[in-house]
Amino acid sequence: MGLSGLVWLGLVIFGLILAIAWIILPFALIGTKPLLRRILDEQIRMNALLASLAAARRPQQTPKPPSRREP
Repeated sequence: MGLSGLVWLGLVIFGLILAIAWIILPFALIGTKPLLRRILDEQIRMNALLASLAAARRPQQTPKPPSRREP
């Protein structure tokens, strides 16, 4: 078995691994969809909590009375 035979063997093995991954990948994506939905819901809830905390920490701005200039 020469060098070209090893290259062909490597390509065949790589092709088999790629074909198996191509078959398994859609099932893996379908399985993670509910988990991604829960993560997104939690992130939305966390953003709302952070926004309410940021609003509570903002100092209340009181309007300053206009300054009077004397002529």
